[in-house]
Amino acid sequence: MKIMKYFAGLLALSLLCTGCSSETSQETPPLETTVSTQPKKSTTEPIQETTEPEIPTYSVEPLDYEPVENESFEYRAEAEESEYSGTLLDENILYGYSGEGYLSGFSNREGDNVKARIAIPTSQHYDITVCVCADAPVKNALTVNGKVIGEFSITEPNQFTRITFSSVYLSEGEAVLSVKELDGYFLLDYFEITNSNRTQQLSYHADYPLSDAEATTSTQNLMHWLSLNYGAKMVSGQYVSDSSNTEMEVIHRLTGKYPAIRFADIGCYTANSSADAVNVIADSLQWAENGGIIGLMWYWDAPEGISSVYAEETDFHLSDAIPELVEVPPAPAEPPEDEEENDEDSEEEEELTAPDIMAINAVDVALLKPTEIDELVAQKKISHQCASLIKDIDSVSDALKAFAKEDVPILWRPLHEAGGGWYWWGADGAEAYQWLWNLMYRRMTEYHQLHNLIWIWNGQDSNYLVNQYDIASLDIYLDPAEDFSSRHEQFIRLYEMTGGEKLLAISECSSIPDVNHCFRDHTVWSFCGLWYDEYLMTNSGMYNGNYTPAKKMISFYNSEAVLTLDDTQKGFEVELPVPDIEEDEEDNVEEEED
Repeated sequence: MKIMKYFAGLLALSLLCTGCSSETSQETPPLETTVSTQPKKSTTEPIQETTEPEIPTYSVEPLDYEPVENESFEYRAEAEESEYSGTLLDENILYGYSGEGYLSGFSNREGDNVKARIAIPTSQHYDITVCVCADAPVKNALTVNGKVIGEFSITEPNQFTRITFSSVYLSEGEAVLSVKELDGYFLLDYFEITNSNRTQQLSYHADYPLSDAEATTSTQNLMHWLSLNYGAKMVSGQYVSDSSNTEMEVIHRLTGKYPAIRFADIGCYTANSSADAVNVIADSLQWAENGGIIGLMWYWDAPEGISSVYAEETDFHLSDAIPELVEVPPAPAEPPEDEEENDEDSEEEEELTAPDIMAINAVDVALLKPTEIDELVAQKKISHQCASLIKDIDSVSDALKAFAKEDVPILWRPLHEAGGGWYWWGADGAEAYQWLWNLMYRRMTEYHQLHNLIWIWNGQDSNYLVNQYDIASLDIYLDPAEDFSSRHEQFIRLYEMTGGEKLLAISECSSIPDVNHCFRDHTVWSFCGLWYDEYLMTNSGMYNGNYTPAKKMISFYNSEAVLTLDDTQKGFEVELPVPDIEEDEEDNVEEEED
């Protein structure tokens, strides 16, 4: 899992880079305190008494950031006119460069370095462009003042390509731009910085409708509550590894607060699961009874064959589960009522062309009963892999019905990180993943009548985007030394991917965001979910501070802009928007009169 989480971080970082536009296109004091009394002189063994650690209290921390005002700025620093050393050379052989030439000789040799010093007139967001060229695909990274902004890939051979990192916050003063060689072997033409206005273009809606038109009132209330807070508050969340809730207690003992959302995995409810059986349902319901929000993900071990979530470990292939496709023409459009029938002399119908043909599954299995599915397998109309998929969805659906029975809404995140390809549900491509998402959505909402789910799409790749979902999220894992900040660049990328029409969240992270940076950058994620293990604590249950220093964690949970369990315990009942029926009827009458 640790290895895959690292790769998940790479995928999230790649989103930062795919958010680029190309014109070629530290250990804190122990939290659990054991106090030993001085033993009395006695022939018996000393008695040790333990006391519960005192829970700290902190004042509410106000937001502390300078609002950003966009000012016009544009500057290009030619590479050949910048500071460079080592074996780098000023050349002008390849056509298409800017200025007097470009720098060559980047071959990962020690001592090779280039620095472009640019005076930044005001603290704000800027677009930073690097113009580069290579004769083969290579990957390197842009740095500003020694900090990696993001990686970039050169894919078009032998032509200078502009790659832009959007809306990077730079402070007033000198900015030193450079390239950190990963692969090396590229030519550098110039760096360019211009002011960015994309931050000002971001907006947060007052309400985001659910994809499930039959969603329960409690589910609508939670979604509306999230919508009202989106852009104004960030909801805290934490993943737990088992029933002990150790992660929640670690945070409570450090910050004095509990997270609002308790995230857990429901993968142990399927027949082929290798996960340890845990009381996910009972534990989650208990958190909900205490006023918290429930978030569930599904580490789905392959439905049959070798049990694993990882494509490289299991012999299960999603493509084997998809029913055969058949080509059918679209249904003919009905002619207007006043149109006269064509006579025998009318023009012949045009032949259907390829774009007019639709490819659909020969069998729609989403709403079939188990006995009907078994019959189709016997008739070899669908595969046993397809049947196994549905059985697993049914098993998890049955587990989720416990929440529906208690009228508890769920932040539901299945089929995560599909775009990375390391999980079997994403390894066979976008179309297979989208088929599975649609199957699961319809099976759960229509067949099992689960209307208490808020669907979170976490595909992390625009090619894997689906139609029916409510929240879009990213999983972001960074090196401990790297500043997590607001992840503004990735927020913009996801915002654009979803057309600004969905709530955006960080569903998994290695560190909590800097809440002040989030507001400065106009990047107020709906919620964030910190992963467990080394990202939070030691094996003995102590806060470790490796990824998030204790001071930062305390500030986050006590920020005026962060919602915790104290806030959710007040409830989610809000006044839902009701359509003005009378007004709509009047409009219809007017249309009829016209």
